[in-house]
Amino acid sequence: VTFDAVVKYLDHCLQGMWDEGIGLHPYTPGMKGHWETMRSPEHSAVSCGFAWTASGAVWLSQDFSGAVDESAAPQCSCAGKAAGDDDGCGGACAGCAEAAPPTTFAAAAA
Repeated sequence: VTFDAVVKYLDHCLQGMWDEGIGLHPYTPGMKGHWETMRSPEHSAVSCGFAWTASGAVWLSQDFSGAVDESAAPQCSCAGKAAGDDDGCGGACAGCAEAAPPTTFAAAAA
């Protein structure tokens, strides 16, 4: 599953929760809990998390909350760090490098 696919799943999930309140969701007719949460003036932020299971399935989670104090958030970054270095949030930086371009080009066999 690619990141683009996760974004589509997330959009679909959030749209499904919104559709509950306007009666469009086929599996939850008459239920409005998610819709009411999304519309609530008490909720000014949403965080979305996703993870892959060992079999490749994607799990999504959305958490609606009030104001967020971003100054307390950990500053995760791998900028200027080597593969394996701490990312600042309990994870490790992954290494990625472009292959060096060839210094000579071989002529194609005819």
